[in-house]
Amino acid sequence: MKPERRHFLNFGDVRPGGLWYRVNADLHALWYLSQRRMTELTLAGFRGFVTSGFVSPGRNTYIALTYAPDTVDRFPDAPVPDLAAWHVAGDGVTPLDIECEPRSSETHSLLRTGRLST
Repeated sequence: MKPERRHFLNFGDVRPGGLWYRVNADLHALWYLSQRRMTELTLAGFRGFVTSGFVSPGRNTYIALTYAPDTVDRFPDAPVPDLAAWHVAGDGVTPLDIECEPRSSETHSLLRTGRLST
């Protein structure tokens, strides 16, 4: 008798769900403006900001997370994030909402003292 493996954690998508790219901070300024104006970028325009490793979606789509480490230096007075999310498709790239928790010294302090378990 074989055990049945019907639990939802026994299943998953074998396709990759998304990609990370390191980009120029100008792309994140475009992300901010595109979010506000509800517009999208062309695929070629987006690809121009990805320095290496760009994967063309072909007829598929994927989620891309982009990181621009110099965003605060380039745009000190603008609310442009250093992490951005995109829906990448063959006909255009649309900015997505993303929420990231900042690294907190309080959390690290709790971990060091053992008052917060991992």
